[in-house]
Amino acid sequence: MEAGMERVYRTVDPVSHLRLQVRLRRYNSATKAEVLAGSSAARKDVDEEVADIAWQQKILGPREWNYYSKLKNPESEQAKKYVQDAELQKAPRSIFTFVDSDNALSYPS
Repeated sequence: MEAGMERVYRTVDPVSHLRLQVRLRRYNSATKAEVLAGSSAARKDVDEEVADIAWQQKILGPREWNYYSKLKNPESEQAKKYVQDAELQKAPRSIFTFVDSDNALSYPS
């Protein structure tokens, strides 16, 4: 979507039905034109990460993943869940989310 272009969609469905697909592409030495032209060498030079995200779905960011993957004795239920999520996630991701239960002011360092 171009900068400044906003879209509004109205629906009567509950927000819990909301799902988004986020695609992040990192062009290394290939240019966008080379990739769009279909050059096989250019396609190999693009890193892509895709995430299908549901409403209030937590995906740990790199800092959170580093923190919770090393945390040995989580005290809160939320921390216990994030430790389990870090084990399942295997590695930090570029696409991550914050949810209502996160306290953004006490973000792990």
